[in-house]
Amino acid sequence: MMGLYIIIILVIAIAITLKKNKYDKSNYKAD
Repeated sequence: MMGLYIIIILVIAIAITLKKNKYDKSNYKAD
């Protein structure tokens, strides 16, 4: 069960970082 939680946390962390990267790119383009 612990392994499953770790995988879920990793997926969420990756999704958050990807969203941040998209926002950063859009911000740079806007500037």
